[in-house]
Amino acid sequence: DLSLQMLSGTVLDYNTTNTCPGGTNPVQTSIDFQCGKTMGTPEFVALSECVHYFEWKTYAACKKDKFKPHKEVPCYVFDSDGKKHDLNPLIQVEDGYLVDDGNDDLDFYINICRSLFQGSVPKMVAESNCRYEVEWVTEYACHRDYLESHTCKLTSEQHDISIDLSPLTHSYSDGDLSLIYPGGDKCSSGFQRMTIINFQCNKTAHGNPVFAGETDCTYYFNWDTAFACVKEKEDLLCQVRDGRKRYDLSRLTRYPSKDGENWVVVDGRATKPDTHYFLNICHKVLRRGGAASCPDDASFCAVNKTINLGSFLSPPRITKQGSDIRLTYTEGALCENGKTQTILTLKCKPGFSFDLSPLSKPNGGYYNMTSGGYDYYINVCGPVKAAACPEKAGACQVEQWSLGEANSLLSYYDGLIQLTYSKGSQYNNANHTLRSTLISFLCDPEAGAGSPEFQVEDNFTYNFRWYTSYACPQRPHECLVTDPITLDQYDLSLSRSTSANNWVAMDMADVSSQRKYYINVCRPIVPVPGCDQDASVCQMKYITEKEVVSVSNMGKSKRGPIIEARDRLLLEFTDGSVCMSEGQKLSYTTLIHLVCHRGAIVKSPQFELNQNCTAIFIWETKAACAIQTVENNTCAIVDPDSSFKYNLQLLASKDGYRTTANGKDFLTRDTFIVNFVCDPDSHPGSVTYVHEEMSSSSTHVVHNVLFEFSTALACVPAAVDCTIAVGPLGACGVIGGKGFNLGYMQSSPQVAEDGSISIVYQNGDKCGSSSTYSTRIILQCDDSPGSPVFDSLDGCEYIFRWRTSEACPIRKVQDNCRVRDTKSGYEFDFSSLKDRDFAVTSDKYIYHLSVCSPLQKNVCLTKDAVSSCQVAGNTHKVALSNQKLSFVGDQILLNYTSGDVCHKIYNRSTVISFSCNPDKHPGVPEFMKETPDCTYLFSWPTALACIPVKTTSCSYSDGQGHSYDLSPLALDSQNWEVDVSTQDPRKMFYINVCRSLVQQGSWKCPSSAASCLKDGGDYVSLGQLTSGPQMDRGILKLQYTGGHRCPDGSNNRSSIIRLQCDKDKVQDSRPILISVIEDCIYTFLWSTAAACPLTTSQHSDCRVTNPATHLFDLNPLKKSEDYVVYDHNQPQKMFRLNICGEVTNSGCSAGTVCIKGGNTAVSGGEASTRLTYRDHVLELTYEGGSPCSANPNLKHKTVINFICRVFSIPVPSDDEVDQNDNSPDFYLNLCEPLNPIPDVTCPPGAAVCLDPDNGPPDIGRSTSGPQMNNITGEVFITYQSSTRCAANPHQNYSSTIVFTCQKGLELQGSPQMLRLQGCVYLFEWATPVVCPDATQTSGCQLKDSQLDFTFDLKSLSGEVQGSSGTYHINVCGSVAEKSCKQSAVCLVPGSGSTMPASSFGISKAMAMDFKHEDQAVLMHYGGGDPCTTNNETCVFPFTYMNKSYSECTKDGSMDGKKWCATTSNYDKDQKFGQCRERQSSILFTCEHFAGHGTPELLSETNGCLATFKWKTSAVCPPTKMECKLVSQHHTFDLRSMSSRTKPWKFTSQGYYYFNLCQGIHGGLTSCPTGATVCRHSKSGQTETLGWAYTQKMGYTGKISVNYSDGDDVCGNGLKAKTLIQLSCGSTVGHCEFVIGWETRLACAVKQQEVHIENGMIKVPDTGTSLNLGELYTAHQASGDIRTNGDRYIYHIQLSGITNNSLPKCRGANICQVKLNADYRRKIGSSDKAKYYIKGNLDVLVPSDSKCHGEENRTVYSTITFYCNPSVGVGIPEFLRETDDCQYLFVWHTEAVCGLDSSRRSQTLGIMLTLLLVVLVVCLLGYLLHKRERELVMQKVTGCCKRGNQVSYKYSKVNTDEEGGEEEMEWLMEELETPLSSSSHRGRSNHSNGHIRTKPVNTDGLRSFSLDEQDDDSEDEVLSVPGV
Repeated sequence: DLSLQMLSGTVLDYNTTNTCPGGTNPVQTSIDFQCGKTMGTPEFVALSECVHYFEWKTYAACKKDKFKPHKEVPCYVFDSDGKKHDLNPLIQVEDGYLVDDGNDDLDFYINICRSLFQGSVPKMVAESNCRYEVEWVTEYACHRDYLESHTCKLTSEQHDISIDLSPLTHSYSDGDLSLIYPGGDKCSSGFQRMTIINFQCNKTAHGNPVFAGETDCTYYFNWDTAFACVKEKEDLLCQVRDGRKRYDLSRLTRYPSKDGENWVVVDGRATKPDTHYFLNICHKVLRRGGAASCPDDASFCAVNKTINLGSFLSPPRITKQGSDIRLTYTEGALCENGKTQTILTLKCKPGFSFDLSPLSKPNGGYYNMTSGGYDYYINVCGPVKAAACPEKAGACQVEQWSLGEANSLLSYYDGLIQLTYSKGSQYNNANHTLRSTLISFLCDPEAGAGSPEFQVEDNFTYNFRWYTSYACPQRPHECLVTDPITLDQYDLSLSRSTSANNWVAMDMADVSSQRKYYINVCRPIVPVPGCDQDASVCQMKYITEKEVVSVSNMGKSKRGPIIEARDRLLLEFTDGSVCMSEGQKLSYTTLIHLVCHRGAIVKSPQFELNQNCTAIFIWETKAACAIQTVENNTCAIVDPDSSFKYNLQLLASKDGYRTTANGKDFLTRDTFIVNFVCDPDSHPGSVTYVHEEMSSSSTHVVHNVLFEFSTALACVPAAVDCTIAVGPLGACGVIGGKGFNLGYMQSSPQVAEDGSISIVYQNGDKCGSSSTYSTRIILQCDDSPGSPVFDSLDGCEYIFRWRTSEACPIRKVQDNCRVRDTKSGYEFDFSSLKDRDFAVTSDKYIYHLSVCSPLQKNVCLTKDAVSSCQVAGNTHKVALSNQKLSFVGDQILLNYTSGDVCHKIYNRSTVISFSCNPDKHPGVPEFMKETPDCTYLFSWPTALACIPVKTTSCSYSDGQGHSYDLSPLALDSQNWEVDVSTQDPRKMFYINVCRSLVQQGSWKCPSSAASCLKDGGDYVSLGQLTSGPQMDRGILKLQYTGGHRCPDGSNNRSSIIRLQCDKDKVQDSRPILISVIEDCIYTFLWSTAAACPLTTSQHSDCRVTNPATHLFDLNPLKKSEDYVVYDHNQPQKMFRLNICGEVTNSGCSAGTVCIKGGNTAVSGGEASTRLTYRDHVLELTYEGGSPCSANPNLKHKTVINFICRVFSIPVPSDDEVDQNDNSPDFYLNLCEPLNPIPDVTCPPGAAVCLDPDNGPPDIGRSTSGPQMNNITGEVFITYQSSTRCAANPHQNYSSTIVFTCQKGLELQGSPQMLRLQGCVYLFEWATPVVCPDATQTSGCQLKDSQLDFTFDLKSLSGEVQGSSGTYHINVCGSVAEKSCKQSAVCLVPGSGSTMPASSFGISKAMAMDFKHEDQAVLMHYGGGDPCTTNNETCVFPFTYMNKSYSECTKDGSMDGKKWCATTSNYDKDQKFGQCRERQSSILFTCEHFAGHGTPELLSETNGCLATFKWKTSAVCPPTKMECKLVSQHHTFDLRSMSSRTKPWKFTSQGYYYFNLCQGIHGGLTSCPTGATVCRHSKSGQTETLGWAYTQKMGYTGKISVNYSDGDDVCGNGLKAKTLIQLSCGSTVGHCEFVIGWETRLACAVKQQEVHIENGMIKVPDTGTSLNLGELYTAHQASGDIRTNGDRYIYHIQLSGITNNSLPKCRGANICQVKLNADYRRKIGSSDKAKYYIKGNLDVLVPSDSKCHGEENRTVYSTITFYCNPSVGVGIPEFLRETDDCQYLFVWHTEAVCGLDSSRRSQTLGIMLTLLLVVLVVCLLGYLLHKRERELVMQKVTGCCKRGNQVSYKYSKVNTDEEGGEEEMEWLMEELETPLSSSSHRGRSNHSNGHIRTKPVNTDGLRSFSLDEQDDDSEDEVLSVPGV
C-alpha cells in the first residue's frame, strides 16, 4: 500500500496488512534503487518469508541528474506468456545508432526509448516520401531470462555466457548478476538475515565488496570485479565497415557446439607431411580432435611442434586497394625477429542469388488483402488484370486507383529485397502527384511463399511488407573437405554447376518410363520449373514426350562431402519430398558416390539404383581426386590430374604489363607475386593490382605486392559454351603423317563486328623454338550446315572458316503456317492442316481446333475468327486465331490467345505443341491439361514436325595442305536433278550432297535417302548418308549406302558420286549418271568447281586465280584518269584512286591513294598490283600510307573489294511494232530481280522493266515460276507488278514470256517483245532450252535434236594406265590386242602377270547420250567379260560336277542366276561368284585445244566397272556466240555480218580471214574449226588469231569485238588476240591484231523505201526514174561452194520465176538449187519484195521458207545493185549466207547508173545553195553584233560539218590456191587512211535499242554501196556505209 511505504536510503519498502501464510510477518516488497544510465526497470531478485526483493537501476537514483535525459519512456513490455522483453540495454546515453540503409548520401541515426546504444546494427526496411521504417534484429528483443544456479556457474546457449563464482550461489537476469546468501539468523523483526551481493563487471579490477545498505536484516553489497564480465561472442569484433559498406565475418566462425570443427589449412609446399594447421575466424581454435594440443589463446596453430601462430586480438581491416578483408593474428610464438603473426586475406566471392518469379501470378493474377476498408490487389513483377484495375498496374486499390505500373526491377541490400512500382494514378492534390508502391521482401525460411501485408500509406506511397522464404539466400554448403588423417583436401566446387545448367543424369532402365535427374553440388539446383527451390536433386518424367516434374525434391544439400576412402567421397542429400515405401512415410534421399577419375572433368553422374525412396548415383570425376601442388621453374606447369599443361609463355611481353595503384606505376616485369585467374573472355589477359604491404625491421625491409592476372590461358580446358564436347582437345592435325595437338579449348567464342564468331584453341604442341600451335575457327552465317574449311596458316596458327546455319541469329517466328529450323535449314509446312477442323474429346468437354485458320464448323460463332473452342453442351469458350508458328528450342508451338475471360481475371488461351512422329500423317491433337490460368495444352504428334534431314561432314583434307569443301552443293530447299538420259526420260534421279534429300510436295522418296530414283510413279532409295567425302585416285568420292533392296535380294542399293574439279563449272553443273551395275550400284560423275581445292591465290600483275572458277584480270580497270569517290557520310571527304596503277594529279605523294578533306590531303596507301582472292572475295590492298593521327605508329591502308554484278537481258521488239525516238526499252531477268543496269533506273526488285521512265517502269515483279500450257505445250512465265494499268485502273500491269522451241547451236536464244495486250506485256523467247531433247545414234555418230548437230567420234582411240594393267580403247571399233577379242575397251595386265586380258565392253553393246549442261557425250559399253559380285575373276574353263564350263552357267543355281568358279576346279575348291558383265563408261568433254585428246581413268568399281573421262575437241559443237549488242540504249544486230558460208578477207602482210560470232566456214581449209580469225602468211603457214568462244563485245562510241587465245605468232609467249573495231583503221602489233571495219550495221541507219511500177522506180529526193525492165529476165548466180562439198546455184528473176523445169521454184524471185542433189528452195518471193535507196539500190526479198527448221524465222535475200556502165545488164553474184538466214547477192549493172546522174545534178544544186549561204552569212556579219554573229556562225558551221570517209579497194582474186574454189572472190584492201572515224550521215532513227515499239529497220544494213570510181569494173571501191 502506498500508505504503508517507507524509504530508507535507496531502499523503498511497501508493506501490506496481509499476513504471510505460515508466518507472522506481513507480505512485503523491498526495492533497492541503484544509479543507472537509463530509466531502467525493476528486476526481481528473491522471495524470502513473503518479502519480495527487487532491484532497480535508474538515472533517478543518481546524484546531480548525471544521466537524466531530455526525454525517456519505459523501454520494456510483457508478452501474453508473462515474459518480459526489455530494450533498456540498447539505449544510447550519448549520440545514437547509425542505420545501415545502403544510401551513401544519407546518415540516419536512431535511439531507443530516449531522445537522442550495443547489439546488431539496425537496418532500414522502408524509405519513401519522408517515411522511414527500421528493422533491428537484436537479442534484447528476446524475453528476459531468469537463471539460477547452485553450482556457482551460469551458462546460456542464448547468450553464450560463462560465469564461474564457485562455490557461491548466484543468480543472473540478463545483465544483472547477484549472489544471495539466505537462511541466516533471525533478527528482532522476525526475518531471517540474508546477504545480497551485486556484482558489477570491471575487466581491470579484482575488486572488493562495498557495503551498500541494510533493510529488515537484508544486507546489500556491491562488488566490481572482472569475474562478473560476461564472456560474449567475439562476433562483435568480427565486423568491419568501409564507409557505409559493412562486412560480417562471423558466419565463418566455428563455435564449440557439438558439431563444430576448426578450419584445416593444407600447405602443399610443407616439407614435413605431418605438420597440420588449424584455423578459426575471429575466435580461438577449438581445442578438440587434432587441435586438442593447441595453445588456449591461439586462433591459428601448427600441430607438430605445437606452435601458436597468432591470436585474434584486432578486428579485420579493409585493404587499401580492392574490396579484400585482411585479418591479422598477432602475439604468436617467439621467432627470430619477434613474435609470429599470421595474415589472412579474404576475397569476395558472391555465393547466392534470389528468384522471386514463383511469386509472380501469371496472366494478370494477383494477391488480395484488405486494410482500412480498402481492397488492395498486388502482383509481383507483373500486371494485375482485375476488372477494376487500370491497365499495366502492378498494384491497385479497388475500385479505381493504379498504385504504380508493373516492372521487374528488384533492388537488394544486405538481405532486403525491394520492388517499386511508380507512375500510378494521380492524387487530387495541386501537383497531381502520381501514386507509387514499395514492396519490401524479408527473409523468413518458414514462411514459404508468404503473403504481402499492408503497412501504411504516407506521402503518396503505399508500403507493403512481405515475409517469404524466396527472399532467403540459398547459401552454398561447404564444398571443400579435408581428410583429418592424411590431410588430403578435396574440392567439389570443380563439379559444381555454375552456369545456367544443372548436371543431368538419365535413368534408362525402363524404356517406357524414363526418368531424368537434375543435380547440383553444394547448393540447390539452378531453377527448374516445378522443382523445389532448395532441392539439390529433382526428378523428371516424360508424358507424351514432354518433360514434367515427377519428384520436385529428391534431397537437399545439408552437409558437406563425406570421405569414404582415399579418392572416394559421398554426397548425401536428405529431407526430400514425402515418399511412401512399404507402407511407411519416408522422405526422398539421394546418395552420390564420387570416384576419382583424373582428367574426366566433363563426365556427368551416372544413375545406378532407385529403391526404398533412395536414389544412388556413381560419379567419376577429377573433383574426387585429392588436390596436389606442383612447382615448376619454367613458364608452364602440368596439372597432375588431367596432365594438361598450362602454358603462360604466350603472355610473355618484351614491354611488360603496366598498372597504376597507390599513386605508383607498377611494371610487372619486376619481381612481384602474380596470381593467374581464369577468365574465358580475356585474350590474352589483363593485370590488376591487389594489395601492397611494406614494413621494416632491424634486419630487412619487406615490400610485398600482389597482382591478379585474368587470362583464358589459366582456364581448365573444357567445352566452354559449345553444345558437344569431346575432351579438352580442341583441334588435332595430322601433318606429314604425324599427329599434332593444335590447341586446347580454354576460351569462350567471341563475336566480331561483322557478325562472325571466332573460337580460339591455344597451347597446342610446340611449334618452332618458342611457340605452340593454335587454331582459330571463324564461323559465318550460311543457309547450309556446312563444314570447316582450311583457310590459311598464320605463323603457328591454323585458321579455318566454317559457313554454317549454327552461326546465324535464331529466327523463331514465321507466318503462313510455316516455320524454319535454322540449324537444319528445313522449313516445316503445316499448311496442309489449314481449313480443317479437329475435334478432341476429354471428359465432359469437346475441343474444336483449327490450325492457322478459323474453325469451319458452326461452333463458337463470334464476330472474330476463332481457332480454338471448348464446348460443353450449349456453353462455348473460345480463343482467337493466330497464324504464327513459333520454333522455341526444339519445339514447334502454335498459340491462340485473347479468348474468353476465365476466373474473372484470365483470358483463355490455347497452346498446341507439335512433336515429331514419322508414322502419323498428319496425326491428331491430344488434350493434355488445363492450367490454373486457363491455358489449354494440346500435344500433336505428326510427321509434319519431323525434320527429314540428315547431314554429315562436307569437307576433306588430303594431308598435303589441300582442303576441299562441298558444302556449296548442299541444298536446303531443293535437290539436284541428275542430267536425264534421252534414252529413258521416265527415270529421274535426285541427289543431295552431305545431307539427305529435301522432301518435295507429293513425291515419295524416303526421307532418309540422300539419292533417289523416280521411275514413273515408283520411288527407290539409292542410298543414305554414311560418311563424308573421301579421295579416290585424285577425285573426291561420296558414297551413299543402305538404299532399297537390289533385285538380287541380297544387297542394298548404293550410290557413288565422283566429284571432279572443273574450275569453269561454278554454277552450271549437274551430276551425270555414268553407269548402273545390276540395278544395284549407281555411279554418278559431277564436274564442278566445288570439288577444287580451296587455296588463296595471289598474283602481282593485277590478276588472280580463283581456284574454283577462273582467272580474274582487273587490268582493264586501270585508267589514265583517276577514280573519284565521295564519302556518303562526309560529302566534303574525297578519295582519288586507281586500280593497279598510280594516281595522277592527286595532291598527295606520287603513286598513292589520296584522301582529301577540307584543306588536308592524306596518303591512303601506295599503289600495288598484288591482287588476292580469299574466301570468295577479290581484294586489292594499298599499304604504307601516311601515319594515322590517332596513332603515328600505324599507317593508312586502303582495301578495295570487287563485287560481281551480272547485267540483265535487254529485249529487242517485234519488227511490226511502230517505233520512234521516244519509244521505251525493255529489260528482263528470269526467276530473279533485275541486276543493276548503268544509266537505267529500274525499280529495285523488278524482274521486267520498261525504260525510259515516262511509262510504268515496273511491269513485272513477282512470279510463281515457269508453267506449262497443256493445250499448246508451250512453257511460259508470268510476272505480276505493283503498277496500276492505265487501260484498266482496277488491274496492275503484268508481263508474260512465252518460250518457243528454236533448235540450233544458240542455246540461250533471245527474247522478243511482241505487243501490249490490254494490261499484259507479251514477250516471246525462242530458245533450244524448251525443245524436246532426243538423240539419234548411227554407228559412232550422235545427233542431238536440240543442237541439230551430229557428233562423230570414230577417229578416237587411246590407252590409259589402270591399277592392274593398261586399258586399251578404240571408241568405235576393236582394239588391236589379239587377246582382247574384238573389245572396244580392254584391260591388258602388265608384264609378268598370269591374268588374262579382260574385255570391258564391245562396240555392238555401245550406247551414247549428249549432256547439254556439261557439253559432253556419255558413251557406255556393255557385253564385257564376266566378273563376280565378290570382286573375284571367273576362271575359264572350270570344272563343275565333272563337267567343263567355258562360260557362266545357271546349272546348279538355286536362284536361277548365272555363276562361275573362281578357280579351275569348283568340285575341289568350292569357290564361286555370281556373274555380271564387265562394263565401262567414257565421258567425252569438250576441250577446244585438245584435238584428239587422251583418255583419263576416273575410277574402277569392284573390278566390274571402269569409268574414263576424255577431253577432246571431237565433241565440241560449233561455237555460235550472241551476235546482238546492247549498250547505252542502242541495239546493234550484227547477224548479217556473221557468215555461214565464206569468211570475210583482207590482206596486210598476208591474207586475213575472219568471221563474226561463229567460226570460219570455207575460204581457208587449214583454219581449225571454231576459229574466228586466221592468218595465212606469205610463207604459207596458217595461224589462228582468235577463237569464237572467247568473243567479247562492247560499245564505247564504236563497236568492239574481241577474240583471244590464239597461237603464239609473235614468239614472245603471248597468245594472239584480235580486236575488230567496227569503224575505220587497220593496224597490227603487240600480238593484238586490230581490224577496222566501217559498216552501216554499226550505225543502225534506216534506208528509204521506194515503190516500183511497171519496172520503173522514181527516186523521191530527185524525181529521177530508173528503168529496171532489163533486169526482170531470168539470171543465175553461182559461187556458193560449201565446206562439205555441196554446191548451189541461185535462179533470180525479179518478175517471178516461170521456168517449167523448176516447178518447185515457180512464183519465187530467187530460188536455191543444189547441183549434186534434188533440192530446191524458195529464198525470195516476188509478192513481198521491197526496194530501198540509200546511195545504192537494195532489193529485200522475203520468203516463207523456214530458217534451218526454226518455226519463227524465215529465209530472206538481199540484192545490192551497183552502177557499172561497161557491163550492160550484168550478172548477179552470190556473196554469202549470213547467220540470220539472209542470202546476200551483188549485181553490177548499168541499169542503176541513173542514181549517179541524179547525184551529180544534186551536187550542182548543193553548190548553188552553198554560194547563197555564204552571201547570207556575209550579210548577217554586217547587220548583227559580234556575240550574235558568233552564235549564228556556230549553228551554220555545225549544220555543214560532214565526217570523212574511209575507202577500201575490192579486187577479184582467184582462190584456188587456198580455198580450192574455182569461183572468183573479193579481196578488200585499205585504200587510204581516214581522217575521222565519224560515219554518221545526219541523224537517222537509231538512238535507242533494246526493245522498241518500232524496231530499227535493219533492211538497209544488209546492203553494200559503191561510191563512184573511174577505175574499171575489176577494181571497185567499197566505202562507208558499206563494208
